[in-house]
Amino acid sequence: MFRMTSCRVAGVLALVLCCAVAPSVTAQAGDPETEQPPARFLLSEFSLTLSRAFHTWECPSYTIEVGGPGWGQCSCRKMRVGRDRSTQFHVPEDAVRELLRTLFQGDFFRLRSEYCGSPVVSVDPSGVVQVGEVRACPNPGRVSAFTVRIGAYTKSVIVRPGEHPDVLDSLEEQLDLIAGGTYREIVGTEGG
Repeated sequence: MFRMTSCRVAGVLALVLCCAVAPSVTAQAGDPETEQPPARFLLSEFSLTLSRAFHTWECPSYTIEVGGPGWGQCSCRKMRVGRDRSTQFHVPEDAVRELLRTLFQGDFFRLRSEYCGSPVVSVDPSGVVQVGEVRACPNPGRVSAFTVRIGAYTKSVIVRPGEHPDVLDSLEEQLDLIAGGTYREIVGTEGG
C-alpha cells in the first residue's frame, strides 16, 4: 500500500504551487515598469518627446520632439488668443547620440511611470528617522511628460512638481538646448 509522508505531501504541494505561480511570473515580465528597450536598433527607430503643460502664459502647452535621423519639431498650443504654431528643425546626429547616452546611462528605462510630490521625512530628538507618505502635488502645477519610442517599444514618464531623478532634468536641459531658438520663433517672445 502507498503511504504519503509529510515530506512527500510537501513536495507535491510545492510542485502544484510552482505550476500555479508560473503564469503570474510571466505576466510580470510584460510590466511596463520592468520592460526594457531593445539592445540593438536603428537610429531611425528612435524618437523622444517632451510635452509640457502649464509651461508659460504665452504657450501653455509646449512640445519638443526629436527623432533619430536628425529631425526635430517644436509646437505651441495656445489657449485662446492666436493660433497654434509649430516649426521643424535639424538635429545634429551627435546631439541624438548624447540624448541616447543620457537615457541609457541615467537608467531612464527603469524609472517609475510618474513622479509627484515629496516624501515627508522627519527626525525626532533621539535621532530616529521617520519616512512618511508622499505629500500631494500642487494642483495643477507644471507637468512634463517624456515619451521614448524605439521601434515598437514605448516608455513614458510623467513629472509633476516634487522630487524626481536627475536624469529627467538632464533630458529637459538637453532638449531645450537642441531646440534652441525655436521657442522664440513659434511664440514670438524671448521666453523659454
